[in-house]
Amino acid sequence: IAEATFEGLLIHRNNIILEANENASEIIGKSKQEIKGSELKDILGLTIPDPDGKALVNEVTIRSGSGQQFPAELLTRKLKFQGYDASVT
Repeated sequence: IAEATFEGLLIHRNNIILEANENASEIIGKSKQEIKGSELKDILGLTIPDPDGKALVNEVTIRSGSGQQFPAELLTRKLKFQGYDASVT
């Protein structure tokens, strides 16, 4: 399902990326393997607070792996991932 969307998806817990879809990899300009295990601030240039029951929306500027900067809207919400509380952005 994550590969069927047009959006880039990052699943993270405590600002550590656990999973990324192919679109996120293309947008960021790094392989999914390079993204997994990284801190959000190292990939997106920011940290994201854990949502407290409501979805969080942030308008940000993201820098791709090639250094190109572009505006993005990040929507973050909670979910269960492999049995643990996590967030998807």
